[in-house]
Amino acid sequence: MNNSTGKIEITCIHNLDLSFTWDWEGCGFGGYWTFKHPDGRIELENECMSRERVRKVLHALADHIADSYIEAGEFVHDDDDLYRVWPDGTVQPVSEGPAYSHMSDDYRTVLASNEEDAEYFANFDRRG
Repeated sequence: MNNSTGKIEITCIHNLDLSFTWDWEGCGFGGYWTFKHPDGRIELENECMSRERVRKVLHALADHIADSYIEAGEFVHDDDDLYRVWPDGTVQPVSEGPAYSHMSDDYRTVLASNEEDAEYFANFDRRG
């Protein structure tokens, strides 16, 4: 990049399943969840905060990612950290072998430290 002071424009968001919590000194705490609609619009569950406050929280998220990310391929895990999670809440460790044959193929594979966390991470945006 020759002009690092120029405007940056996000041209496309390919996938967006994001859930995170935040603490804001003097303001409170909360959590945000995002969903990408088929038409490309993004829905943000923002707990009725103003756009200005949402922007500040999202900037804090960007800073958090920039400060704590690892390079692709740097993180090594084994199958004990991966889980398949189905919409009905069924959780299966990947280390058990192939996906359950009696279940549908619409599961999500997530990285988590235990089955409870795997279900949370996989199903935060499923609405009943």
